[in-house]
Amino acid sequence: MIIIEETKKMKTKKLTKEDIIEWATKQGWVLDKYRNLQKEVGDREYRLKLSKNSVRYEVKVHHSGDTYSKPSSEWIRLRSAYYKDLSITEDGKLGGMKK
Repeated sequence: MIIIEETKKMKTKKLTKEDIIEWATKQGWVLDKYRNLQKEVGDREYRLKLSKNSVRYEVKVHHSGDTYSKPSSEWIRLRSAYYKDLSITEDGKLGGMKK
């Protein structure tokens, strides 16, 4: 897993969607056409799906096809949090995400 971790709630400035985008682009994440952030690490694709008041940390899972279905892929949620619960830790990680 990359630099997102579950931490205890810290008393810091409430983060906004723009704060998350600024932090993530500095960490190598790229905005896609839907204004979500994506990053490839090894052979895995990760996404920070940004909504109006929350963010979801997801991984892309690929399914191979068989006789009755076509190959497909989907995003699976690993962690999520409201912006008000997020913080940037002292070591530059995004804290406050919960399973």
